[in-house]
Amino acid sequence: MSDTSNLLLTLRPKMVVHATKQLARAAAVRLNASERTANFYDLLQSAVDTGTPEWLNPCLDEWIGSRSGSTLKEPQTFLPVLRALKIATWDVLRESCSAQEALDSIGELEPIFDQAGLYLMGIEAKATLEQTATALREVQNNFNQLNKSKAGFISVAAHELKTPLTLIEGYASIFVEGLSSSQRDEVNYLLIGIEKGIQRLKEIIENMLDISLIDNNLLRISYQPSRLSQLMEQAYTKVKPAADQRRVELRLDNIEDAALFTYLDPVRIFQVLVNLLQNGIKFTPDGGKVTVRARAMARFIEVTVTDTGIGVATENQGRIFHTFGSLGDVAFHSTSKTKFKGGGLGLGLPISRGIIEAHGGTLWVESAGHDEKKCPGSIFHLMLPIRQEPPEESGGLMADGILRDT
Repeated sequence: MSDTSNLLLTLRPKMVVHATKQLARAAAVRLNASERTANFYDLLQSAVDTGTPEWLNPCLDEWIGSRSGSTLKEPQTFLPVLRALKIATWDVLRESCSAQEALDSIGELEPIFDQAGLYLMGIEAKATLEQTATALREVQNNFNQLNKSKAGFISVAAHELKTPLTLIEGYASIFVEGLSSSQRDEVNYLLIGIEKGIQRLKEIIENMLDISLIDNNLLRISYQPSRLSQLMEQAYTKVKPAADQRRVELRLDNIEDAALFTYLDPVRIFQVLVNLLQNGIKFTPDGGKVTVRARAMARFIEVTVTDTGIGVATENQGRIFHTFGSLGDVAFHSTSKTKFKGGGLGLGLPISRGIIEAHGGTLWVESAGHDEKKCPGSIFHLMLPIRQEPPEESGGLMADGILRDT
């Protein structure tokens, strides 16, 4: 037994008392006073006798096991506890031994305390990581539940709105049928307003149902052989009056590259193209320009919608594709989808991305930033796979279903 071991055995009671007092004053974590302190010195004795610092590890593990509460809210470390025990040990050695004996014992104990400190830091980091991961999983579960509840509410609300809207539309039709020609002329502007309002509400409800389907992975794609160029022309024709009203030049450029037959859902892709064109018109000042181009690639067709509008800030270029991510200023909300900076539910772009991704494609935006004076503009890129047959029912991409260059 070494001199240091003998000193520890002799001075152990005094060290336990002194260390307990030190810990009572420490601002760190409280131990169960003398019981745990005595256990620490028992293991320290064994570490000195065997020359194995790892004897202290079970004690340190017990400290970490006693830690309570989330590390995200109450970060705790036992390093001050270990430091207090070390200081108490040094104090007792200096008070009870000669200077040389104290110095020799401290020199022998120092590496053991250092090793204990390194081990403690390691297991604390691991425990903190585990608790943080648990807390993050809990947050993720709560978020998923909230997202599920939100999607459910949107779906139910949309279905609930359909019933009274159908009644309004039906009664309006009955009312119109009961009018004479002269009476219809007198209230025609009112009838037009009612019709526009009903149509806008129907579009909002359909958008709510679409986003609910997308969020719950229930969107069905009905593949048919189609020419993307024809859908581009149809979308152009639909939004052209709105562009003319805003004095925004609308151009189709190089759509011949999209003239080949490919399998896609023409109704859904037409919906996407209209959304992108209306979005370009909405955020382009009067007198600006929106250009639609197509480009055939090896396995994809790329469609770009380029505008000379106010652009999209870098930090928002991902957010605008999130549900309700671009609600806009309430002051700009109106029944028009193409009014400059007009507000809305922020569903058009998320629905468009959901439809494109359901086809196995991608949709993203490129913009130098947002500036309402310089108008840097935006480019929306749409990539659709070229298919010679519809994919399997699973919705996965079939290698044999994608056209290749020959």
